[in-house]
Amino acid sequence: MANTRPNKNIPTQEENPLFHDTWKLLKNYRDAVWNLELAVQQVRNTFEIEYGSSIEEFLDSMYIAGADVGGTKLENYAKSIERSNKMLTLLNSAVDILRNKHKHGEQYYWILYYSYLSHQ
Repeated sequence: MANTRPNKNIPTQEENPLFHDTWKLLKNYRDAVWNLELAVQQVRNTFEIEYGSSIEEFLDSMYIAGADVGGTKLENYAKSIERSNKMLTLLNSAVDILRNKHKHGEQYYWILYYSYLSHQ
C-alpha cells in the first residue's frame, strides 16, 4: 500500500504537540472556566470569613498601611488564579481573532463554540 502522506517530515495533527496541547486545552475549557470561577468565589468567601472584609478592602488597607503581602499564601493563590485567567483570556482572544480575521472565521467560531466553548 502506498503512503498517502505527502511529506513524511511534517508531523500530523496527532503527532504535533502544538495541536495536541491546543486540543487538550479546548477539551478542558469548560472545566477550566468552572474551576477558575469556583476558585475566585472560594477565595472571596474564605477571606471574608477569616478577615471580616472583602479582599479589595483588605488589600486597600494593606496598601495604605504600607504592608507587604509578598510571598504569602494569599499572594500565591492570587497569582495562580491570575495565570489561569490569563490563559483563558488568551484562548478567548485567539478565538475572536479567528472569528474576525479568517475568511471562514464565523463558521469556524461556531464549530469551536458548540464543540468546546459553550456552557452546555
